[in-house]
Amino acid sequence: MKNTEKEKRIAKKRSIFIAAEGESDANCVAWFNMLLREQELHIYLNCQPLHGGGYQTMLNEAKRSPKYKQRNKKNPSILLVDTDRADRQEDLWNIEQLRAKAKNKASLTLFTFSPNLEGLLLRLHLGKEKLIPDASTVKNLLKKVWPEYYDKVKPASAATLNERFSFDSLKKVASVDADLKRFLELVGFNLTE
Repeated sequence: MKNTEKEKRIAKKRSIFIAAEGESDANCVAWFNMLLREQELHIYLNCQPLHGGGYQTMLNEAKRSPKYKQRNKKNPSILLVDTDRADRQEDLWNIEQLRAKAKNKASLTLFTFSPNLEGLLLRLHLGKEKLIPDASTVKNLLKKVWPEYYDKVKPASAATLNERFSFDSLKKVASVDADLKRFLELVGFNLTE
């Protein structure tokens, strides 16, 4: 069967499995998908939201996910969590234990939002990209720049994130956040343009 010219022009999307800590993180990944489409990159971030818990619990849930089991092993697979989880001592794992277990037991590359997704949302605001908030201050700092977030918006949808932030704001944060930069480059974003 011959391919038509249209079929030849349509590139097959590369699918990357991402297990994200919760609904808010999954919405952020959906926003990243919107940015990938805007850039006409043929990449789809196939996100499985986890249901929180400790690091060990989330890793086990990620491995049980049908999306994980069906992933293309040639493409990267990612576990995306908040660093403030370690402070809660839920599974008694620290971030380095999770990084090692994710890589060795599940072939997942670990990336983190520090201290959490709200820290990233704060830093996406103009002039805030260099802030390094901790878990105890991020809520108050985010309320100052996005007062309605906690009362009306959380969890922010991908559409809300796309209306509020741009790829340029994400690139500015990535320029000072090595982990975010590695994540964005791994999934296929071009940060140099």
